[in-house]
Amino acid sequence: MQEFRKAIAAVTELSGSLNTVVGAKDGPVEKLNATLASMTRLSDSLNSVVAGKDSSVEKLNAALVSVTRLSDSLNSIVAGKDGSVEKLNSAIASADVAMRKLADFSTKVDGMVAENRPAVREFSQRGLTELNSLIQEMRQMVGGIARLTAEIERDPARFFFGDRREGYRPR
Repeated sequence: MQEFRKAIAAVTELSGSLNTVVGAKDGPVEKLNATLASMTRLSDSLNSVVAGKDSSVEKLNAALVSVTRLSDSLNSIVAGKDGSVEKLNSAIASADVAMRKLADFSTKVDGMVAENRPAVREFSQRGLTELNSLIQEMRQMVGGIARLTAEIERDPARFFFGDRREGYRPR
């Protein structure tokens, strides 16, 4: 960097000398001097960045470290060092087998539904009404049995021997 500064200073001196020799005021020599001054300012900015005076360099270094870690992590995954590729391949194979079995099951269920469609139609048209009647009759029967057990619990002798008030007489 110091050599670059010396070269710029030498060029600046040379342009000053050329300016006096040429003597032109708004000519190319002044433009060259302005360009060299801008290059000097750029050199000073670069020196401060290289010297670490600027916090953006620290931020850039931290970002580069993070990118390097991420890259190393991705490389180890791709290389399969931690076994994740094998685990992923095995999970994909298991999912593939499960999907095939599910497709087979779906095909079998479709076949069963197609085979039993007439029976299901008949059951829904006739069997459900008969089943509904059966359920109503069973409710009536359960109600009758409940009344019968209540009668037996209340007076078992009357239920078994009848309505005799005088008692039992052997013959």
